[in-house]
Amino acid sequence: MDEQSELIKEMFARFGTAYYESEVLHRGLCNIYALATFDKPESVTRPRIDEKLTYSYSLTLGQVIKESKHLFSAEIQVQLDLALSKRNYLAHHFWFEKNHLMFEKQGLLQLITLQLLKMKNIFILLAVFSVKKVMRKILSAT
Repeated sequence: MDEQSELIKEMFARFGTAYYESEVLHRGLCNIYALATFDKPESVTRPRIDEKLTYSYSLTLGQVIKESKHLFSAEIQVQLDLALSKRNYLAHHFWFEKNHLMFEKQGLLQLITLQLLKMKNIFILLAVFSVKKVMRKILSAT
């Protein structure tokens, strides 16, 4: 395979990884939302957990962010809004706006290193940070 083909392959792999990480964030927020909505430990039962998870998994990323914002600090709320914006860009605008960069080596490198890698890292860091913070809060309340 020539260098151009390898870069295109890498770009698609990076896009997939970035989008996957946005879904990891989404599912993590769904789990947080479901667990954080219990008032007291005694109310946690298998059927109630299943019910809350089913509901939270039915929400889009934007909906679960909106419904769980009260669980997060203002700083994390801003980061969640940024992550939603980045995820929506990936899902709805990235290919339309950036496909012209795929035809040159420099454009591919820009997509791989500057855009897709940066977005992936935003999703990973926010998922880890938000889950840790809220889980600490939930566990300290029990």
